[in-house]
Order: sequence, then structure tokens, then C-alpha cells
Amino acid sequence: MNRAGIDPAALPSDEERGLLRAIRGGDVELTDEVRAGYMSSIPMGRVASVEEVTGVVRFLASPDSAYITGAVIPVDGGLGMGH
Repeated sequence: MNRAGIDPAALPSDEERGLLRAIRGGDVELTDEVRAGYMSSIPMGRVASVEEVTGVVRFLASPDSAYITGAVIPVDGGLGMGH
């Protein structure tokens, strides 16, 4: 049995607010200005779609990932590069 996980750091709406809260500390009003600043920090310039994240989940649940274990796969549009 393989063990792996995903790290979906860049998702729309509620997830964005949670990430911004973690980055800035405390509650953050998700204004257009705050959202634009957050988007500019993501190399792909956008948040992940639910389908993009679930695609990774489907892969990890499939036989194609049989030899993957102990991995955390970032699904973050490049936000965590270098970490």
C-alpha cells in the first residue's frame, strides 16, 4: 500500500481566505486588491480548479501510483517552488 498526499495550496474562495489568513495572520477581507496581490504571487497566475486537484487525487488512488510512497505532491501553481 502506498502512502502519499497532496498539498493544494492554491484553491478558490474559502481556501484562498484560509491561505491568506495563514500568510498575513488573522482574518483577511478578500478584496479585489488583496486577491490580485495573492494571484500575482502564484507563478501560474491563477488558483487551481477543483478538477486539477481531484486529478491528482485520482492518480494517487490509481494503480499508476503504485510505487509512490511518502510523497507530498504540491498542487499549488508553483507557489511553493523552492520550499
